[in-house]
Amino acid sequence: MVTTVQNEEAKATRLASEQVWRKVAAKSFAVLGYVTPRGEPRASGVVYKTLGRRLYVAVAPDSWKARHIAVSGLPTERRASASIIEVIPEGEFVTYGLGMSLAKMRDPTAARSRVRVEETTRR
Repeated sequence: MVTTVQNEEAKATRLASEQVWRKVAAKSFAVLGYVTPRGEPRASGVVYKTLGRRLYVAVAPDSWKARHIAVSGLPTERRASASIIEVIPEGEFVTYGLGMSLAKMRDPTAARSRVRVEETTRR
């Protein structure tokens, strides 16, 4: 029987950071996990565009997302109509079903993976 640690190591070997970046760049929706200024965990669905190793998300300036995710990238005069959030991933990507068939995705343990965000490959 294979242990959970061995399963995690095998999945990490199976998926490379570059594979995840290619998939992220080919899509436009993601769920971002983060911590609020009060230290509370949160997740938000966002529509994004990639540029290099960064994600850019447009949100309403008075939205919950704009208040709780760090905002940068807009001139002061544009902040009344839109906010752009620049996301620079760090740590690990948490993936589900990446690189596997739909049938195999029925097994949540096999479908989940964590892939280290490789800083050396950032452009």
